[in-house]
Amino acid sequence: MVDLCQFVRSAFGYSLFAMGLQRYQVLSASTALVLHLALGLLLVPVYGIRGGAAASLAAESASAVVAAFYYWKHRSSEWLPVQNKGLVQMLNRLNSIHHLYHYSIVLMSAVIAGL
Repeated sequence: MVDLCQFVRSAFGYSLFAMGLQRYQVLSASTALVLHLALGLLLVPVYGIRGGAAASLAAESASAVVAAFYYWKHRSSEWLPVQNKGLVQMLNRLNSIHHLYHYSIVLMSAVIAGL
């Protein structure tokens, strides 16, 4: 499950990077780091390896949510340095197809994992 969260965070993080919004990718990774350390310090002494697993899952999930939030917030075509509206519309369609591909991979991973 942690791998699925990392995949989702990576997909949105690379999209943010491609859009020139690296600061949000760094914010997403920093969220994972801080939560993982804090929850690890709280949960591992009490619950052992299960606490560590829970801390990892919570941190990666929160990081994926942060990356997805900023991606959806900034996903408009305004960041494109293009004035041709036809090209912008075509790129938006390609972007939608690209994300459908990523969603299908996430769905396949969930089915394979038995969720």
